[in-house]
Amino acid sequence: MDIKKYLQQKAEEDASSVLSESDKEYCKAIAQQSDLPPRNRYNRKFWVCISCAVCVLLAAVITIAVIFAPKKPIMYFEDKIVSRISAIDELNADSQFFSVDSSDSVMSEIKMYYDEESGDKLYYRVNLDGFFEKSTIILVINKNYTYPFDELSEISTEPLEGYTLNYSVDENFDNTQYTGWIQLKTETVYITYTQKLPLGDQAFFTYVQSVVQAK
Repeated sequence: MDIKKYLQQKAEEDASSVLSESDKEYCKAIAQQSDLPPRNRYNRKFWVCISCAVCVLLAAVITIAVIFAPKKPIMYFEDKIVSRISAIDELNADSQFFSVDSSDSVMSEIKMYYDEESGDKLYYRVNLDGFFEKSTIILVINKNYTYPFDELSEISTEPLEGYTLNYSVDENFDNTQYTGWIQLKTETVYITYTQKLPLGDQAFFTYVQSVVQAK
């Protein structure tokens, strides 16, 4: 045997023994692919491109669906609502559309109510005592929370500076009670006002306007 051919054959056998099984399979696949006719190679590339395009399209659809999917409404449960003592400055800082002025009345108490689990602030409650009247102001600052306010019967409206007051009147033997509400955009103020003397509707309107102002 020619010594040159013998050495070449020996080198090929040594290289083959070094290759792993996975390397051999890969080389075999490359060799088979190179043997395909040009049309088959074109079809193979075409379907590879189509598959990639479909994957990209599906990824885009999934991403858009996640971004624009309707969000579940935020739920607050009454048994998870807690309160703490607050101040009028904190209330006025948290409210976007209202400010409360208690300078003409004695503020007996102000509390801020919030969701115990999330920590989200929900509303403020202010109790005011005057010489001829007393009132409770509920200012709901969280747009996702609905305060359990009793619906009014025989609702009347009164346009005041910056907002419209909706109210009803309940006259008793020793006092007159007004119940009303005001809404500006995402915030609502609920008012319970009791006249110790029969001062009339105008006194109620003047009181509300002096205590609750639109920002």
